[in-house]
Amino acid sequence: SGATIVGAGKTSTLGLPVPAGRTNFVVVDGVVTGGVAASGTLNLNYTLVPITLNALPMTGGAAHLQVFGAASLRITIQYSSDLRTWTPLVTATMATSTLDYVDATSINMHQRFYRVLLLP
Repeated sequence: SGATIVGAGKTSTLGLPVPAGRTNFVVVDGVVTGGVAASGTLNLNYTLVPITLNALPMTGGAAHLQVFGAASLRITIQYSSDLRTWTPLVTATMATSTLDYVDATSINMHQRFYRVLLLP
């Protein structure tokens, strides 16, 4: 004879952002009813959030940068004059999916390259 398990056929969903370099453990606890343990399938679906860096029109002669990503991601913007040596410019945790930054140190610079890195 079988046992009826309350909640059978139900689906639960959990969504959480996972920053780069961080490990998360998901534990699923079954239910025992009438001596019969619940069983089921755990499906893990994920989406990688792309991080992009855009150059906006200059602000007061300084480079105006905009980072698109996701809230709570830690990023660093770096600059280089030769694409070989990179120097950190700013490190931040994104409060929203967009971060604007004006590089006041870029005024009167002949040439400067930028990149954004995702941090753990």
